[in-house]
Amino acid sequence: MEATPSTIALALHLIARHPEVQDKLRAEVMRVLKRDYGCIEIRSFVSRRAESDYEFNGMKIPRGLSIMAAVTYIHHDPELWSEPETFDPERFNPDNKPYIHPISFQPFGKGPRACLGLNFALLEMKLILSKVIATYKLSVDEEHHKAASW
Repeated sequence: MEATPSTIALALHLIARHPEVQDKLRAEVMRVLKRDYGCIEIRSFVSRRAESDYEFNGMKIPRGLSIMAAVTYIHHDPELWSEPETFDPERFNPDNKPYIHPISFQPFGKGPRACLGLNFALLEMKLILSKVIATYKLSVDEEHHKAASW
């Protein structure tokens, strides 16, 4: 599954489900677009190879073994996130940074092997979301809505 389209689709769905957030976003997008006109996942798994023999919680991990971390489960872990299933755009407010574990959010991986397309993908997503939100009023057909299950 492609990271950018799936992330945009989920973001649009969540925005449609929360009109109060959509209204705030639209106002912010319009401010940003007006100000700047003159001069805007996601991976399901992260895979690594063990560089040396290692033991973790009594489990031996031999050098060269491919290890996969399910990023989706990290992003929805109640030990890492307060109310992980709640859509909360304020979760990543800079004031909350001290409360976020450094590896708890890694849609593009972390460190030197993070996705090379990270900055391009973020720019692409911001541009598409801002244009869609500025142009359209989103809504969800409640009759056909099916809640996400992780």
